[in-house]
Amino acid sequence: MNIQSNQIELMLKNTLEPGIYNVILRVFDRGEEYQDNTIKAEVCDCKEKIFDAVRGWLQGYRCLEFLESSVQSWLWLSLLLLLFMRRKSGAKKELLLPEDEIRDNIYYYDEEGGGEDDQDYDLGVLHRGLDNRPVIMRNDEMPTFTSAPQYRPRPANPNEIGTFIDDNLKAADNDPTAPPYDSLLVFDYEGGGSDAGSLSSIHSSSSGSDQDYDCLNEWGPRFKKLADMYGGGED
Repeated sequence: MNIQSNQIELMLKNTLEPGIYNVILRVFDRGEEYQDNTIKAEVCDCKEKIFDAVRGWLQGYRCLEFLESSVQSWLWLSLLLLLFMRRKSGAKKELLLPEDEIRDNIYYYDEEGGGEDDQDYDLGVLHRGLDNRPVIMRNDEMPTFTSAPQYRPRPANPNEIGTFIDDNLKAADNDPTAPPYDSLLVFDYEGGGSDAGSLSSIHSSSSGSDQDYDCLNEWGPRFKKLADMYGGGED
């Protein structure tokens, strides 16, 4: 072994003819264990060939190291790919149960059409009765067959402000085009099929003759129908 302890110099006991030989190198450790390695050696007269032989052996050893690392890398990649595929296949689960699969506590219901009896009503009750009046599209629309009254302009004299308010108030009361407009309300089937009969307060009240409804005549033309109903006037 040299001074740097990185080379071993071997000496042959016998002379060999020039050529290529397979030399078995047996290396012992400190115990009795050993390992044999076969080395190809070329016997020649020049030293350059000796160095080339050593250099070729080192290159072969490096190729073996590269091959071993490549095989290990391929094995690790194969293992990672196998684990990934196994995890991906295990994550797929069935979201919905098949319809024909039997379960002890899970039942599949396929029912439609509940609640028809809750909507069993007569659409004729909602009729608003406007077929005979095609001109009026809505029953709360402002009438167009009457003329609007003339309102008095604001006086210049402040002392006439009271007369101005009274005149315009009467004009507004007699204005048939001013809101709120009369509405047609349909009350079909009121009390129909009931043993108690009509529940109207007009017919069921027994003390109506004892009350005085003459004050309704003072409320203006808007309450004329109400005054006629309770005061015994025109029907």
